[in-house]
Amino acid sequence: MESPIDTLLKDPMCTLEKLMDVEDFSREMKTNAKLIEYCSTPQRLQSIIQYSLCDIPSSQTRESVLKYHYICSSLFSDEVSHIIDPIAQSTDIVRYLFDSLNTPNVTKMSNAAVILSSAISVDNSFVLEYLNTNDDVITILITHLEVDGVLELLLEAIKLEDINKNGTIDQVCRLGLIEALFKTLQSHPSLDALDNITAFVHNLVIWKISNSDSYTSKFVTKINESPELNQFVHFAFTTQDDFVAAQCLQIISNILACSTVLTYKDQVTLPGIYVALIQHLSQFEEIFVKRKIGTLTNNLVYIVLSLVLSGYDKVHEEITRQTVLKSMIAVFYGAHSSTVVRQTVQITVASILSSGTTCLKVNLLDGGNLLDLMVQKDKEALEEKEKKNIAPDYWLIGEKMMIGFYHFIEDKDEQNEVKEIIEKNAEFVNYMKNVVMVREDYKSGYFGKIAQGEEFTDEIDFDDGFEEFEEDEE
Repeated sequence: MESPIDTLLKDPMCTLEKLMDVEDFSREMKTNAKLIEYCSTPQRLQSIIQYSLCDIPSSQTRESVLKYHYICSSLFSDEVSHIIDPIAQSTDIVRYLFDSLNTPNVTKMSNAAVILSSAISVDNSFVLEYLNTNDDVITILITHLEVDGVLELLLEAIKLEDINKNGTIDQVCRLGLIEALFKTLQSHPSLDALDNITAFVHNLVIWKISNSDSYTSKFVTKINESPELNQFVHFAFTTQDDFVAAQCLQIISNILACSTVLTYKDQVTLPGIYVALIQHLSQFEEIFVKRKIGTLTNNLVYIVLSLVLSGYDKVHEEITRQTVLKSMIAVFYGAHSSTVVRQTVQITVASILSSGTTCLKVNLLDGGNLLDLMVQKDKEALEEKEKKNIAPDYWLIGEKMMIGFYHFIEDKDEQNEVKEIIEKNAEFVNYMKNVVMVREDYKSGYFGKIAQGEEFTDEIDFDDGFEEFEEDEE
């Protein structure tokens, strides 16, 4: 059956504007080959770009441009239309888009950057060539990190180094991108700038982890070598702005994830992010205890997890010299109901137990005090469950940690310091045998008998004990 778009395309009086008046225009621009071909002429492509940027042609009124702006800009979000190919291969349109970056109009600049970030990876695209031969464009982008699309464009250019389209990493670093990222974060940034930088680093890390041989590791190395890194880490641990601190800690955690011993194999010379962070290990306890912000706390626990997984002996030794792990456990059993924070702590503990690093395990056990604490808290949870018919939030997650320690004594062949500490704690061992493991066996049997399709839900609405971020009113 012929669609309204197909009918219009047969009309000699058909225009781009008439097509855009049809409700299904945006959807069919992704699938209708005849429509894509019709819109791919230079003149119509130019019109689509102008509408996307709210750039008003002399033949149009502002009202008519705004009418079609959202339609055209949607063509370059999510699943990008195939018209991106001829756009990327048109030197005139690419130059026009780059010229549009140098404007005080944020909407125009943002939409131009979004279109260019999609066009840059097209075969025979003119975008990367133009970018790499025009330092002034990079400079403009670096000074507008708060504009959506800017860092996406730079990231897409950096990722192209993986297919031998080299030069962008050296170029953006030479022109000061890394310094601009760190300085912006420390200068009371706008929410847009903060979100854009956080997303940029996160997406860079995801790309690097997904592509183990990626040249993006070169950019991470530049970050680790940056003179601004030490000051940025210091800022993250000293700023009293909880929201900014939380974002900065997330960025630090992401950098750590790309800077492990798998990438930098030298156990003597640590990457810069570790050197900067070790100086602030003594502040972890204060943040865990005093900064009652769920996101901030969770991001700091993720940093502990990243340090555990780093593979660096020197880092592990530094952790044991501080109260990092003890204060993290205090957060786990603290007076809050943030399941996310507790799950991150449990993952960190599990990572320590599965590692070959004895010093971390011994430090975590704290001479057996942790075992005593876990037994005490489990008993308190059972008492509360008996009285209120609901156990504390930490109960079942804490049980997983207890079982993790208990498994150490099941290995009859191996004897080590960790196993000895656990075996010497008779109360813990007996409690595990007679209470926790019995309970665990009962749960396994119970859930194994649940009829297929039967569901159980407990919807409880309560305060998690952490404060919420509050935006200042203008």
